[in-house]
Amino acid sequence: MNEQKQDALERLWDLTVHALLERIETGAATSQDLNIARQMLKDHGVNVSDVDASPIGDLSSVLPFITPQTNDLDHLESYGQ
Repeated sequence: MNEQKQDALERLWDLTVHALLERIETGAATSQDLNIARQMLKDHGVNVSDVDASPIGDLSSVLPFITPQTNDLDHLESYGQ
């Protein structure tokens, strides 16, 4: 892949991740947005134990995951779950 196409794909990736982050952080995320974010994380092997200072790491930190320790669903109410 040439450098111009690679740069375009990286830019698209960054814009997509940042748009999802904004929707999730503001509470405007739909269930479809959350599903897209979940699938992106899954496709790239990101799990709850991955702590990373990258946009995908930021995305994983704001998704309303259910922790095995608490099994707490209260935080999902604002997302219509």
